[in-house]
Amino acid sequence: PTSQTFSISDSDKGNLLATIERAKNTYDIFIQLNRFSINGNLLSTQMPLNIRDTMLTGQIILTTSGQIAHDILYNMTGTTDITFNQGYIIGMSFDNFYASAPDITILNAEYALANALSSGQTQLKQMRLIGEYSNGNFITTSPLQLSMRHTDAVGGLAITDGLMTAEFDLTMRGTAPKPATIQLSILPNG
Repeated sequence: PTSQTFSISDSDKGNLLATIERAKNTYDIFIQLNRFSINGNLLSTQMPLNIRDTMLTGQIILTTSGQIAHDILYNMTGTTDITFNQGYIIGMSFDNFYASAPDITILNAEYALANALSSGQTQLKQMRLIGEYSNGNFITTSPLQLSMRHTDAVGGLAITDGLMTAEFDLTMRGTAPKPATIQLSILPNG
């Protein structure tokens, strides 16, 4: 009557364990993920950055209250600590940048870099996301750590009223003996 636990275990899709505890009209939700597979995009297609076809490991702790489903969803707040493994980052194309490296010259380098920072997709090694969720809004509370095949990034991300903003310090390995950090700001329009 006051607690419910459910588990999903699938050798192909990974594991999810969720516990919901109720006290009158208040709910505490605890979710653990272990290599839980997500097929397709994680976020809406309007976001300038997205993650596709990835596996999640971590935990989500939420609190909410309400009498009906709308209230329960509207009042939801909590914290996340999730690691994304494999998959793709949509909105950056560093894989294409490195694949076309032999063709990059002084005349087209600026365009090649601008394209890598603004569109396409890149294979993801790992991303760690720690943050706070409140009624559809999300903000990182620790530096977001992102590792791609040729590029590493550290920064922050926020989704407010359905609009994403992000700030990253990128290091593109192999571009120089000591690669300079690129500061990248991503606005809701990409």
